[in-house]
Amino acid sequence: MIINTIINLPSSLIILATIVVSFYVNQRLKLRYELKREQLQKKLHNSEKELADQEERIKEQQSAIQKKEEKEYEYKWHNEGLARFSDILSKEKDNLEKLSQRIITNLVEYVGANQGNIFLANDNDEGDVFLESAASYAPAPETLAKKRFYPGEGQVGICFKERKQIVINNLPEDYTRIGSGLGETSPKHLLLIPLQQDGEAQGVIELASFNELENYKIRFIEKLAENIISVIITTRANDKTNRLLEESKRQSEELRSAEEELRQNLEEMQATHDELQRQKVELEKEKALMDAMMNYLPDYIYFKDTDCKFVRISQSMLKLFPVDKLDDMIGKSDFDFQPKDIAQKYYNDEQKIMKDRKGFIDDIQHEIMKNGVEQWVSTTKLPLINKEGKVIGLFGITKDITKLKKAELDALEQSEEMKAQEEMMKVNIEEMKATQEELQRQQEELAKEQALMDTLLKNAKESIYFKDIDSRFIKASYSMAEMFKVKNVEELYGKTDFDFFDEEHAKPAFNDEMRIIRSGKPLIDKLEKETFTDGREKWVSTSKMPLRDQDGNIIGTFGISKNITNVKEIEKKLMDKEKEVVDLQNTIKSREKEIKKLKTKLNK
Repeated sequence: MIINTIINLPSSLIILATIVVSFYVNQRLKLRYELKREQLQKKLHNSEKELADQEERIKEQQSAIQKKEEKEYEYKWHNEGLARFSDILSKEKDNLEKLSQRIITNLVEYVGANQGNIFLANDNDEGDVFLESAASYAPAPETLAKKRFYPGEGQVGICFKERKQIVINNLPEDYTRIGSGLGETSPKHLLLIPLQQDGEAQGVIELASFNELENYKIRFIEKLAENIISVIITTRANDKTNRLLEESKRQSEELRSAEEELRQNLEEMQATHDELQRQKVELEKEKALMDAMMNYLPDYIYFKDTDCKFVRISQSMLKLFPVDKLDDMIGKSDFDFQPKDIAQKYYNDEQKIMKDRKGFIDDIQHEIMKNGVEQWVSTTKLPLINKEGKVIGLFGITKDITKLKKAELDALEQSEEMKAQEEMMKVNIEEMKATQEELQRQQEELAKEQALMDTLLKNAKESIYFKDIDSRFIKASYSMAEMFKVKNVEELYGKTDFDFFDEEHAKPAFNDEMRIIRSGKPLIDKLEKETFTDGREKWVSTSKMPLRDQDGNIIGTFGISKNITNVKEIEKKLMDKEKEVVDLQNTIKSREKEIKKLKTKLNK
C-alpha cells in the first residue's frame, strides 16, 4: 500500500521520499554499525584487560617462581656451605693457625668476597686483652703491619666491644688495597661479624669486597660464625691441653705415656660432632673431679706468672693468708705475706727456676707467715712453658708436713736429752737415733709421695678413689688394682668396700662416708686398720671429702688413703725403746739409792 502510494506520487516527491528513506536506512545502518562497533570495542577492551590481567598473573607467578627458585637456591647454597665448612671445621683441630687459615680462605671464596681476616681475642693476661690476627686472605700491607687491636680501637675493636654486626658501603679509596700482578684497587664494601659465645665476644671476622654482599650471605656468615667460634674455642682448649702434655712429657717418662693417651683420646673425641659433644660432657665430669680435688685436697697447689705473682691457687691455701676469698690472692706475691728476707729468697729461687728451665721436687722448707703461723712444708716447683717453648711462669705443689716435722723435732729433742745419760745408755741411744733416722727417712718418702699426689691417677702410689652416693667406686688410682689384686682398675667400679674388706673395716668406712654425704663435713687423717678378705692387714691414714657437682650438690665422696704400716711399726719400736730407757733410768736411780745407803753405812 505504501509502495502504491509512493508510485502514485509525483516524481519530485518520489525522489524526496527516496532520499528520506535512504537517509533513514543509512541512519539505521549507522546506528547498528556504531552499536556493533561499541560492542566489539567493549569486547576488545575486556579481552585486552583480561589479557593484561593474565599477563600480570603470569608475571606474579613468574615472580613467585623466581623468588621460590631464589629461596631454594639460597637454601641449597646455605646448606652446601654449612656442609662444606662442617667438613673444614672437623679437620685441623689440633692446629689453630691452619684451621683459621682454611676457614678465612674458604669463606672469602664461598661468599664471593675479595679480602678477609680473622681476629681472635688474646686474654692470657686478664689486664691486657687484645685482638690479634689469626689468619688473613689477600691481606693489604697495612693489615700485615697492624696485627693487634684493642677493644674499641678501629672498626675491628668496635665490632668486638659492641658485639654487633658492622656493614660499611662506599669505602674511601685509601681504606685498604687489593693487589695482583697487574695492579691494585680498593674494595667498596666492608662487613664485620663478631665471634661470640654465651654473650661474650671471642673475636671478629672481617670481609672486604668489590660488590655488596647479599643479605642471605650475611645471614649465612652470622650462622657460620657460631660454629666457627665453638670449634676455635675447643681447638684453643685442645692446644693448651697439648702444650701442657708436651711440658709434662719432658718431666717424666711415666707422665709422657699418660699424656700421649690423653692426646689420642682428645683427637678421637674430635672425629665427629657427636663425639665432640660426648667429650664435652666427659670434660665437664673430669673438671668436676679436678675442681673437687682443687677445692678439698689439703695439699697447696698454685700457679705464678713470670713476676712470681699468683694467678691461681687451691682452696686449701686460703687459710694461710689474711684474705677472705681466693680472688683476693690473684696478682699478689710472697712479698705481700712473707717476711721480706724469706720472700726475697723464694723470689730468687723461682726466677732461677724460670731462667734455668729446671725446678726441684720435694724440697723441705720452714716458713713463718706474717700472721705468725709457723709451718714446715714439702715443696715441688717446676717451670710453666708454653707451646713456643717460652717460660710463662711456674707452678708448685706444697704439702703441709708440720705435724710430721714437729714429731721429728720432738724425737730429736728427746734424743738430745738421752745423750746426757750415763755411758751405759749409749748403745740404746744409738739404736734409738738410728730408729729416728729411719722414721725421718720414711716420713720424707711419705711426704714426697703425698706432694706428687695431684699428678695423674695412673702414677699415684696412694689409694685415691671416688665413690657415688651409695659408696660404690666410680674412679680409683691404679695402685688400688694391685692392692685389691685385680687385673685392672675398671674391675673396682660399681663395687664397694664390702667386696674387698671384712665387716670390721668395711662397715665403719661405709658409715663415715654416709656421715660425710649427710653433713658435708670432711674426714681428715683418720687412722684406720684395714683387714682384707684374704687375711692381709695394714694401717692407713685416710682423708675423705664430699664430692660435689657443678651446682654444689653432694653426689658422693672421694678420699686418699696413705699406707703408714711401717710408721706404726717404727712408732711401736720407738715406744718400746722409750720404755726400755725409762726402765733403765729407774734401775739407775734405784742403784744410786743403794749406793747412798752403802756410803751412809760406811761413814758410820
